[in-house]
Amino acid sequence: MSYKNITSTLTRVNLSLVLFFIGGLYSPYESKTNNLKWTKKEFSTSARSVTSFAEIIEEERELLFFGCYETGNVEVYERVNGQTKFKKSLILPAEGLRDISAFKSGDGQYTVAIASELAGTVMVLQFLEDSHRLTLVRSYRAQEVSSIAISDLNADGFPDFLVGAKHRDSFWLENKKNQGFTKRSLGEQFVDIKQIRSLDYNKDGYPDILAASEKQKGIVIGINNTDGTFELKPLVTGVSGVLDFSVKDIDNDQDQDIVVASFKKKGITVFKNVGGKFVKHDFGKIKNPTSIAAIDLSGQGDLSFLVSSFEKSYVTLFYSKGGEIKETRLDLNLLEPTKLSVQSIDDQHFRVMASSFATGRFTEINLNLLSE
Repeated sequence: MSYKNITSTLTRVNLSLVLFFIGGLYSPYESKTNNLKWTKKEFSTSARSVTSFAEIIEEERELLFFGCYETGNVEVYERVNGQTKFKKSLILPAEGLRDISAFKSGDGQYTVAIASELAGTVMVLQFLEDSHRLTLVRSYRAQEVSSIAISDLNADGFPDFLVGAKHRDSFWLENKKNQGFTKRSLGEQFVDIKQIRSLDYNKDGYPDILAASEKQKGIVIGINNTDGTFELKPLVTGVSGVLDFSVKDIDNDQDQDIVVASFKKKGITVFKNVGGKFVKHDFGKIKNPTSIAAIDLSGQGDLSFLVSSFEKSYVTLFYSKGGEIKETRLDLNLLEPTKLSVQSIDDQHFRVMASSFATGRFTEINLNLLSE
């Protein structure tokens, strides 16, 4: 897939890439700027046109699943203490692979869900550890699937899959206590979904659904009715072309705020939650932003977030320092970086993972906030 084709169809393809580092080839690079210290490592893989990633973290190892858009293949890696123990490419009938999610159940089973845009299906598979194979459990029809998320929507202790789609095909797969899945519709109101998330927004013990809807031109929320149904309500409006969003309390007032990356708007919009009402703030211009990750970089709940742009080889970091909003570019040297993944090590240390759609190169950044 060429750069021109990707950029012209991003609102349809919505490269929902979760990015990770998997094996080292280069020496670390260290930089200090604007009271920040960041160390970069670059790595190469054989994966190409990677559009999604899933990770299962265990006590002594990690299992990584990479989905490739053009071939529909999945590459599986096992890492122990940062070293790759095995790698296997699994050929699947999943051309146009858009998203992938995975979890390990209490009985030791590894369950993987794959969304294929071109095949029009969502496949649920089991990963067989002894043979390093994926075996099909069941396939579900779904037109123009956009994203998959994992959430225990009925709060029964068994993870479910949440599926967003462009048409009226958004649904969730209810986990029947690891004895299979039952498809349950989210209703006709969930239309033109670009990205889908799950969060217990109203803190009643049942996860709710948040989704970027192009039809609604913003973020909608599905309040969990606790009976397998959801009441859809507009949450924030007035922004179209949303490819990614992050939900986090960015001003330390105990209310969840929303930060949106808009491909059409070519910028970042912050919706601050003020007593249940959202106040819109346009925050900077980033050409063709594709992913955003909100983090508490200061450790005080101040606004901090990272933004990637499909046309730039760097990630832009916005953070609060001394009452001012500062901007720093983290040079990743990646062609066509897309979605970011951020893990908090402690209050002052973060691990940022990023990848290249075009080359299969992965970058890991350890980001530290320095004292004055």
